[in-house]
Amino acid sequence: MVVTVAEQNKVLFHRWFDEAWNKGHYEVANDIVASSMMVHGAGGQAVKQGPDGVVELIKTWRAAFPDGQMSVDLLVTEDDLVAALLYWRGTHLGDFYGTPASGKKIEVMSIGIDRITDGKIVEGWGELDMLGLMRQIGAVPPLKRSTPPKRVGEGQPEIYTPKQKFRQAPPTNKDVTLQFIEAINSWNLDEIREVVDLEHYVEHSPSWGAVSFEGTIQTYSMIRQALPNLHFRADLDLFVAEGDYVAVRGFMTGTHTGPADLFGAPPSGKKVDWTGIDLLRIVNGKIVERWPCADLLRLTQQLGIVPS
Repeated sequence: MVVTVAEQNKVLFHRWFDEAWNKGHYEVANDIVASSMMVHGAGGQAVKQGPDGVVELIKTWRAAFPDGQMSVDLLVTEDDLVAALLYWRGTHLGDFYGTPASGKKIEVMSIGIDRITDGKIVEGWGELDMLGLMRQIGAVPPLKRSTPPKRVGEGQPEIYTPKQKFRQAPPTNKDVTLQFIEAINSWNLDEIREVVDLEHYVEHSPSWGAVSFEGTIQTYSMIRQALPNLHFRADLDLFVAEGDYVAVRGFMTGTHTGPADLFGAPPSGKKVDWTGIDLLRIVNGKIVERWPCADLLRLTQQLGIVPS
């Protein structure tokens, strides 16, 4: 039986998280991580190059959360890229970047996209809900929001009749994803609805849990009221699709001209930027599920809500 490269890469990923992150077998890093491996993003954490740098990162987390375990909930592979949906769960029993042990149980989502060459990870881009984690351990206050987004089950989507004729569902899930991003950028609510399964859609928000389609629109409306020129740019070099799933890394920019506050910060005129990775499940040309993970810590630091 021939084992595909995609299957080999998935086995490598499971070994990496099970051995290094969950069991502390750091020697496995030399087998899996290239000496030139670079980490980008990682919630603002500075990660040195190569196996030693990644091991240092893992030790930081395992010292702060000694019972911590990383679950690999989903892997999406295409060519030399692997996207992973991960959850880290543990108890805050040690110092974490200057925040002393709180004894609190935590759960933090992260999404990573790694490039694998000749059986070794050569580069990685990671996003994690660092702001949410810091909130859970008491290092920062909760984000201020006037109205929480509607969760799944809190009302049903209104019957929607298209106001104009749109093109047929794009042939690939990547095209659906790009159409969704373009519709968000232009704030074309009709076209957003065209690519979303309104009846079944669930957004798995790190901050708010299972959010309905109306909740997603509420969130974007809130952000756009504070950042009227909000713009998403997909990194087409970090675009991974397999089966029903698509992962894409992107760059978000905007100018805080208001008129609304953003998470409690009044309009400041500041230009802000942050990164994120979206993971989507698309069935028959419609987005059914979405896992967004963005560097909101960077955003709130730029707004002056959270100290650098």
